[in-house]
Amino acid sequence: MTETHLTLADIPKGSKAEVIGFHDIPLSLRLMELGFAPGAEIKVDCHAPLGCPVCISLDGDYHLTLRKSEAETIEVKLV
Repeated sequence: MTETHLTLADIPKGSKAEVIGFHDIPLSLRLMELGFAPGAEIKVDCHAPLGCPVCISLDGDYHLTLRKSEAETIEVKLV
């Protein structure tokens, strides 16, 4: 995988990334309702011991967790 084709699940704790797309169209609609629009900035706050869930900050002020399977559908690039 190249740097421009990472998923949110691949991003290490403390790193920032920008949403560039989605791999699952039906799920992408729900994720966009939560604020995961292309161009949104994400910071990974933590990964649980087995990688699920992933805790993130979205655009610096919105905190949420995603299942690893959901994070794997969000294509990002490091910023």
